[in-house]
Amino acid sequence: MRQANPLIGILGGMGPLATADFLSQFVRLTPAGRDQDHHRCMVHMDPTLPDRSAAILGQGPSPLAGLAAGVAMLDRCEVDLIAIPCNTAHFWLDDLLAITRTPILSIVDAVVADLRHQGLAAGRIGILGTLGTVTSGIYERGFAGTDFEAVTLAERETVLLVDPVVRAVKAGRIDQAMPLLDYAVETLETRGIAAIVLGCTELPLAARSSTSREGTPLVDSTKALAAACVAWAEGRALLPADPARAPKAA
Repeated sequence: MRQANPLIGILGGMGPLATADFLSQFVRLTPAGRDQDHHRCMVHMDPTLPDRSAAILGQGPSPLAGLAAGVAMLDRCEVDLIAIPCNTAHFWLDDLLAITRTPILSIVDAVVADLRHQGLAAGRIGILGTLGTVTSGIYERGFAGTDFEAVTLAERETVLLVDPVVRAVKAGRIDQAMPLLDYAVETLETRGIAAIVLGCTELPLAARSSTSREGTPLVDSTKALAAACVAWAEGRALLPADPARAPKAA
């Protein structure tokens, strides 16, 4: 249940710039006229976590232990809600829900809410993300029970078109990343889609606007998650971010 003046916990660092973007969005989306109108938050930023995409692909160690340690730290701070501004990390969402009674907002649920807020109730939705995110199928599972169909680039296309954008943003080379993202978007647009989800929290940082050059809506997953957190904190909405689906570990 939402508490009065809730404390929002942010499990960040994946990557640092994406976490900073989430915090900026969270503040900007809050209707406030003074400092005291904003919401309390607690940030756990650990950029040393192993690469999430590599772990999913079996090419590196799992970040689960570090993610769990972050959740435990936020629990000790008695946060009322946890948000994870990293799409790929949601591969381990069920594992994290199993060790906490704190609700964790799913970024995929937030994107679904954003699509509907934009007036889309059904259709083929393009997903741009890391190869780990695309391979994990988190959006396919998240769209289950809706009339949305997730459409992704092929594995080789993702490696050639999307991964370079993510690397450029992580290295702070935003100007280099922008034309790369434009090309990835244009490639996905040929698949007959109604909107494109920027399903890696680095990608919105390289987006020139909220639509493509052809007018296709670009859904900012970072902004969607921030908006969902603000709505939850203000009691305007409670997305399917229910407390743990399994009892808290002893």
